[in-house]
Amino acid sequence: MAFSPPIPSQALLKGIPFEETESSDVENSAKDRYDKFDTPGNRDKNMCKALCHFPDGTVFWSSKMSVDADGPAAPDDPRRRSGKQLDPDSGQDETSFVLPSGGGLPSEIVPYIVLPQNRPNGNAPFHPQLKIGDVAVVIYKDQKTAAICGDLGPFQKIGEGSICLHEQLRPAAPDPCKNRRDSVTGFCRQIFDSSIEEDVLFFIFPGSAFGRDLALSDLTGMRNRLQDRAFALFEGLRKQTNQQPQQPIAKQEQDAGADTSAKQPDPHGSSNPHPKPPIKEFIESPNHSSRNGANIEMVVLHCTEASLKATLTEFKNGNPGRQVSAHYVIDKNGDIYQMVRDTERANHCRGANQNSIGIEHVAKDSEALTDDQAKSSAALIAWLLEQYDIPREKVFGHDFTPGYNLPGGTSCPDKLFGPVHSQATVATWVKNNVA
Repeated sequence: MAFSPPIPSQALLKGIPFEETESSDVENSAKDRYDKFDTPGNRDKNMCKALCHFPDGTVFWSSKMSVDADGPAAPDDPRRRSGKQLDPDSGQDETSFVLPSGGGLPSEIVPYIVLPQNRPNGNAPFHPQLKIGDVAVVIYKDQKTAAICGDLGPFQKIGEGSICLHEQLRPAAPDPCKNRRDSVTGFCRQIFDSSIEEDVLFFIFPGSAFGRDLALSDLTGMRNRLQDRAFALFEGLRKQTNQQPQQPIAKQEQDAGADTSAKQPDPHGSSNPHPKPPIKEFIESPNHSSRNGANIEMVVLHCTEASLKATLTEFKNGNPGRQVSAHYVIDKNGDIYQMVRDTERANHCRGANQNSIGIEHVAKDSEALTDDQAKSSAALIAWLLEQYDIPREKVFGHDFTPGYNLPGGTSCPDKLFGPVHSQATVATWVKNNVA
């Protein structure tokens, strides 16, 4: 019987041919092993509801996803912690994937999944077609993100992912470091028992590994390339029917470090051809309320006129005297933080909150968007327009939003989108940058 996707994920899976999947002897044997591990009283069950492959060779499974903290401390800040510090019981300071520059993948900043070993104390993945470094798409409820196969795990366990991977599936997923974050930096101090208990969907693409050209020094570029390749392969899977297995990326090109992402299938043609860009972290603001059935009809762009830290602190403040918030905050390095669910009303544009999405951009009033910030903003806007069927003419600067009614107006969005404070400036930027 074909796998039946969970209802919250069905919109993302429209056109995926589950009816064409098959299970090999290896897959059947592995699933049987994972099922036997789920004995009564076992509090860490696999919950493996499917393990199979599509006609093109893509390997799929549905299971729980527990938090894996393995890997070195992220190099971007000396206050980050290593795997042994984040998980004193079983954490390690390395991963099976080793970067060309040396060292493994830090769990806090790289979205990776763990492949079960092929035997107890084995040194290879459970599936002969999968390799460390292959890319994947992971779906939970209405969230979709990209990941890399970054580590090997226990023979009898399936379904583990890094701290970063869990965070990219928020707000649907629980916080992997709940109540155990540094109060100043927000970094994880220790992982929390916050596994996603079932219905995490993994799509692994054999032969999709990158060459010797990944570097943590360009983390944003690394994540973007990972996402572009994984999402393109996922969309190719959506469109394919009765195709022959994919040909792996040429080994000599991988060894040479060639960027072969252009050879992947065209990502367009899905119900939403624009993937939602990765969310760095979901930090829920208390300053939100119900839309009371109102549709999302426009996107409002803002300038914070403050630092990222000050903005996040203000939006997390539940002070009755100033209950401000926005759905998204985009830092200068391109990182996107979500603070209010799209389905809820944020307090960002007085008189126009009920039917809008608010996006804040970290900048001073005299600053333009950085290149990374502009790329993330354009990607997020493109996704929102497609997701909620919003015309691009309905993207407004704060001061020019229909219904905005603060006496005297505002200088926001300042000079983010050009030197002239006008809706025409915003519209021109949208036209030139948003796909």
